[in-house]
Amino acid sequence: MGVRDIGNPKYPWLIEELKLIKYSLNNNIPIIGVCLGAQLLAYESGGKVEKLYDQNTQNKITEIGWGKIYLKESIFNENFKDYFTGGLSVLHWHADRIKLPKGSHLIASSEICKEQIFKIGSNAYGLQCHLETNKNMISRWVEEDQEFITNALGAEGQNIILKNFKELGKLNEKLRISVLNKLFELIFSSKSIAI
Repeated sequence: MGVRDIGNPKYPWLIEELKLIKYSLNNNIPIIGVCLGAQLLAYESGGKVEKLYDQNTQNKITEIGWGKIYLKESIFNENFKDYFTGGLSVLHWHADRIKLPKGSHLIASSEICKEQIFKIGSNAYGLQCHLETNKNMISRWVEEDQEFITNALGAEGQNIILKNFKELGKLNEKLRISVLNKLFELIFSSKSIAI
């Protein structure tokens, strides 16, 4: 499901999610949206979500599997500089691109999709990528989302993702969790109302 499914009776909770996001933004309540949550956060803030295209061929593509994201150079990104030396390997699992709303701040990008980590307002963050994943989550996703993986990576896609977790994801799990902890520290230190 995605932003294009808002209003689809098959996914009634998307409208409720948007209401919660709007309420959180209007009341300065800290929020971190991951993957679809990041897309909904950007959408509710005036951004757009569109299909992801290869910049060279203009063909629709899927960003799935392990890949690096890189910190964008900005004085506002100082809080994250220690975590992104040489790039940070994260799990990607999407075929959409977020077009950030006016006033948002881009923190990190991949080579395939620019909008990976961003900030909206004083304490709302969106993560198109997945920092939170562990072995159990990935094993479940690989089992449940076989068609999406095969369409993007071919018949060996599931094995590729699991192998790359052992080589990339497991090695930097503590670092990815440290980035998440830094996000929580930043949003809850801004004297906001927390739920």
